[in-house]
Amino acid sequence: MTAEMHKTMGAPARAEPQVAITLDVDWAPDFAIELAAAALVQANVRATWFLTHDSPAVQRLRDHASLFELGWHPNFFPGSTHGATEEEVFAHCRQLAPDARVVRTHGLLQSTRLLDRMRGGTDIRIDASLLLRGHPHLAVHDLPLTSGCMQRVPFWWEDDIEMSAADPVWALANSFADGVPGLRVLNFHPIHIALDSQSPAPYETLKEHVASLAHASAADVAAAQATDRLSHNGPVGTARAFGEAIGWIAARGGGHTMSQLVAQRESQP
Repeated sequence: MTAEMHKTMGAPARAEPQVAITLDVDWAPDFAIELAAAALVQANVRATWFLTHDSPAVQRLRDHASLFELGWHPNFFPGSTHGATEEEVFAHCRQLAPDARVVRTHGLLQSTRLLDRMRGGTDIRIDASLLLRGHPHLAVHDLPLTSGCMQRVPFWWEDDIEMSAADPVWALANSFADGVPGLRVLNFHPIHIALDSQSPAPYETLKEHVASLAHASAADVAAAQATDRLSHNGPVGTARAFGEAIGWIAARGGGHTMSQLVAQRESQP
């Protein structure tokens, strides 16, 4: 046996992160929701979807209960179509996903008071509203509140945040090979997957040319995408990143939903 073989056999296995996918629906048109869902189903990869509205495509997500967890994506900002008060927003979200236990707030709006109200007045027990971009060794952690414990799952990457970063990470498979363990929860938006966005430009163009994002057609998206490609060189990012993440997770057992990550943590000694 050669010295090189001895060296290879004696080398410790590199640690791998635990990667999971989430999606903020954000009023995406049905064809964009279905595009993302079909890719996940084909690869048998689990994901948590944070819902903003109801539609036929949203209803069809329920057909894949073994893969998809449905959570809330409540909009508490002024002028929200979800409601004018916190209680109205809670009621809206209950209608969308009555059994949901996980939340990510729209715009990542959060406070201990708001989390305490959700924990005490709804069935939400898991919050995924904390973005810690690129941080190593992330893990599920507990937030003690007056109403009880809210379990928090921080997330590591989000498509629209990368569009504003000076050092954007689109080649996700490469970043997972750094030998650093911990959670790497990724957040995608179906509309950015459909647009294959690498900047906010195609999304902003699309919103200028459609009356409602939820009713945008595939042709509308293609036109906005083409406009963006006139001003950018090289491959765009979001669809590629989504595909790489799905492939990486599929090769390692299909991944976990947010509730499964929490349950896994609780089962550990």
